[in-house]
Parts: sequence; C-alpha cells; structure tokens
Amino acid sequence: MEAARALKVLADVAASQWGLVTTAQARDQGVDRLTLSRLAAQGHYIRTEKGVYQSASAPPSEFDELRAAWLSLSPSLLAHERQASPSTDFIATGVSAAALHEIGDLRQERLQFDHYKRKQTQRPNLRLRKRTLALEQITTVHGLPCTRAEQTIADLLEELGDLSIVSTLVRDGIDSQKLDLWNLRLSLEPHAAAFGFDTGDDLLSHLRELSGRGPVATLERAIQQTAPNLTNLVPPIDLMAPVREALQQAVSAPQFSLPPSALEEAAKTIAANLDSERLVKNFLRAFREAATVHVISGSYALPSEPDEEGTDGSISHSRGRGPGNQTSSQEPGEGHEAEPG
Repeated sequence: MEAARALKVLADVAASQWGLVTTAQARDQGVDRLTLSRLAAQGHYIRTEKGVYQSASAPPSEFDELRAAWLSLSPSLLAHERQASPSTDFIATGVSAAALHEIGDLRQERLQFDHYKRKQTQRPNLRLRKRTLALEQITTVHGLPCTRAEQTIADLLEELGDLSIVSTLVRDGIDSQKLDLWNLRLSLEPHAAAFGFDTGDDLLSHLRELSGRGPVATLERAIQQTAPNLTNLVPPIDLMAPVREALQQAVSAPQFSLPPSALEEAAKTIAANLDSERLVKNFLRAFREAATVHVISGSYALPSEPDEEGTDGSISHSRGRGPGNQTSSQEPGEGHEAEPG
C-alpha cells in the first residue's frame, strides 16, 4: 500500500485509540509491518511498545504507556470492541488503577493487569495476574477498564500492607469525591482482621483519621475554610471549645450510622457561636458540603440557611450562647433567627 493511503487508513484506526495503533490492527487494514516501519522512520509514527505505534501528531498523555500496554495484550481487537466487555478483558489494578483514578502518588515500577485466564509475559514492565473480578468491582477511567477506586484501595492495602501509604489514597479519594465510603467499607471488611480491626468500619475510620479526613477533622476544616470571611467572631477559644465538643459528640456513634440529630445539633452549636446571619449562612453551606460529601456520603436535614441578613449584619442572640449558656433576656429556644426550629 502506498504511503499516503496507509497514513489515511492508520489515522482512522488511531483516531479512536488515543493516536495508537498496533501492528496487528494495521495488518488487518492492509498495512504490512514493513510499511508501518517506513512510516515510523519518516517520523509519522513512534514505536511506544512492542507491536504498538503512536501517531507523532497525537497529544501526549500521562496514560500513554498504560494504554499502549493494554492494547498490546489483545493486539488484534480495537479499543471500542474491548471496552464493550470489560469483565472479560485485561483490567488495570493496583498501582496502575490508582494512577488512572489519580489518587495517591505511587511509583509504577510495573504496569499491573488482571485477567480471568492465566497469561504469561516476558516483558519486564508488565505484571499479569489471574483473577476473576465481579462486574461491580470494575469501572472505566480514561478509556481503560480498571478496578473501582474502593477496590483499588483495598487491593493496595493487601499488597503494600502500609496503612500510612494507603491513607493518602483515601485522602485523595475523599477530596476528589471519587469514593463511595459505604462501598469502601465493604471492600475493606476482608482485610480488617489482618490489621487488628474488628470490622471494615473500624479500619476505614482509622485510615480516615490517618489521612486527616475523619469526621471531626473534616468538619473542623469547614470552620477553618469559612474563617477568612468571618469578621465578628467571639474569641477563638470561646468558639472552638463548644464546636469541638459538639463534633466529638456527633461522631461518637459507629461510623456510617451517625444519627441525623447529632449532626444537626453540632451545626446548631456552631451556628450559635457566630454573630451574624451572613456568617451563619456561610458556615452552614460549608458544613452541609462537609457532612454530605466527606463524612458519610449521605443526605441529612441540616439547619437551613437564613434568607435575609439584618441591616447591621447581626442577629439577636448572645455570642457565647451554646449548650447551657442561654442569654438572660431570652427564654430557652426563643429569639435565634438563624437557628431552625
């Protein structure tokens, strides 16, 4: 086939494969190995992996090596054909899956793939393992099938055995909202005893505390994120003491069974220590995000935000009001405009 025609044929294949094409795919399109080698010598294509070439005009990606390796494992099939049946294909796992999910910062010494059939390779940059994964354990990220983030974390905990390293994966997963904490608990359950924990709940709670993304740390961070915009706070010690106590009480129940009332009371206590409707509104917005996204991935009826702000930006309650500290001019439960009924 003449070069111009070959370039057109290869471009059609590579367009849907991140600019990549295998020698087997080229052959199926009538482009023999010699022609492909000549196109590479002329600078049109770059050999990136054994039997895999990439268009010189394709934009570079941090996932190029992983994609080329994946294509090389079933070189005759097109990417879209394989993506239709991920459970029977090669699945990126471990460090490779973490790289796709963009959690953690682990070095990929070898690219890791699991397959339901035993496969062998002599290539030093690949690690292949026989393993059957359920469909619910698999997802597709950046075009490649891989284990879900929760399963990836559980796999790396078993593989690395280092709670500190794995906690960074949990941190990144929570911050990027890529984790379903309930599913992560289930994925960690089989490994809890090996690390001295009774349940997956306990293990996950420990990992979250190590990562600085436990419930208390998360909600306290909501306060800190709001603080730069707060202008009329009570002294910090007066604010943080009842806040920290309320948060500790809110998370005293077993993980993932936090009673809605506990979170609501914590929010009310915090709001009671802010002295304007605007400040309460700003904080409750941050609190609601922290509680529903970071703490339990659930939905709670947290206090509603004030609709309007007073002309002077204040509300009629004592700054220090909290549990056991009502103002002398009000009856308990009255006169707090920012606090829901």
